[in-house]
Amino acid sequence: LRATGPGALTLKGRAGNGRTDGAYRGALEFRGGTFGGVNAINAIAVDEYVKGVIPLESPASWPLEALKAQAVAARTYALTTSKGGAGFEHYPDTRSQVYGGAGAEQPSTSKAADETAGELVTYAGAPVPTYFFSTSGGRTEDVENTSLGDAPKPWLKSVVDKYDSVSPKHRWGPIRMGYRAAGRKLGGLVRGRFKGVKVVQRGSSPRIVGADVIGSGGRTRVDGATLRARFGLYDSWAYFTSIKTAPTAPPPEVDPETGGVVPVVARVPSIAGLAGHVRPARRGARVDVQRRTGGRWVTVEATAVRGAGRFRVGLPATGLYRVQHRGDAGPAVRVR
Repeated sequence: LRATGPGALTLKGRAGNGRTDGAYRGALEFRGGTFGGVNAINAIAVDEYVKGVIPLESPASWPLEALKAQAVAARTYALTTSKGGAGFEHYPDTRSQVYGGAGAEQPSTSKAADETAGELVTYAGAPVPTYFFSTSGGRTEDVENTSLGDAPKPWLKSVVDKYDSVSPKHRWGPIRMGYRAAGRKLGGLVRGRFKGVKVVQRGSSPRIVGADVIGSGGRTRVDGATLRARFGLYDSWAYFTSIKTAPTAPPPEVDPETGGVVPVVARVPSIAGLAGHVRPARRGARVDVQRRTGGRWVTVEATAVRGAGRFRVGLPATGLYRVQHRGDAGPAVRVR
């Protein structure tokens, strides 16, 4: 069944793009779905389609030249990729591009589409896929190192993005969680008891390309996209720091040998210390010891890590303590 009209058509109800009673140019085709039911498919010219994409992928308030760049990228992406669905080529959401139909159009974004009508990104004379995203973190990545899993492409190489600092997600984190919580998120990737994550390969950006999930029973190799999905990260440009801290027992009090004379000894109570590890950390790296005082954390001692990131330090008093390394804080522990 195919429905057309002199103007935009209204699709009653909630559509796959989240819009209710949305307006759409072109035609609406109704076809049986792969898993039953009926699919409503918007058959539309590419430049009209682009008008429904730009305002949902870029703010309509952006400068016209920025919107024109988005228009060219959206048009090229639409013509060079396909999801190969039952009677359709693209989804109306982030699986393809976010598309809202005529109801999403804005004057500024429609002007950008009109002024770039028919323009495409090409390489060696042929249109090429144009992947885009909201935030690069300051550098893009070679396509072969991304979740797209594509072969190397000369037009999809890592480059510096000096304008990304305006993005609210330019820098994000830290995300803190305990070993048990991290192990639960990684699920079947952990062999035995979860012990940490070690990055073994980074890309040019440097996003994670390969990493080992370390368990007491062995290691499992994963890619950056898997870690991003399991931990709910904004990006695979991430670093993992493992900090483990526990109180140590105070040294035993031993009376000096006196040859039968019993002196009067003034005993000073011994205070325990802290021991643990920071990984990854180079031998000699500084670790700050902080004590909770007056509702805030105050640095009271500093020490250096030894081999395998281990540290041990005495404390001046009892209280609630934690260690910090390069801005990453470990768990709080009570020392009595």
